[in-house]
Amino acid sequence: MAATALVSLSSASHCFDVQFHPAEPLVAIATISGEIELHRYDLEATSSEKRLSWAAHADSCRTARFLPSSGC
Repeated sequence: MAATALVSLSSASHCFDVQFHPAEPLVAIATISGEIELHRYDLEATSSEKRLSWAAHADSCRTARFLPSSGC
């Protein structure tokens, strides 16, 4: 049986939703403060780093999703 790697992610605000990117080692976090945070993780090093944070809403942000490209 393969070993399981654990990676810890933290946010200064309460998280409402977490979405893993389907192809990249990225996680989007929707927070109560209205921000979306983007974290990159490394399973081999069992580490993570917050890469982006932006204010998406004045109130809480309840969901985060990665959408497929339209190809246009």
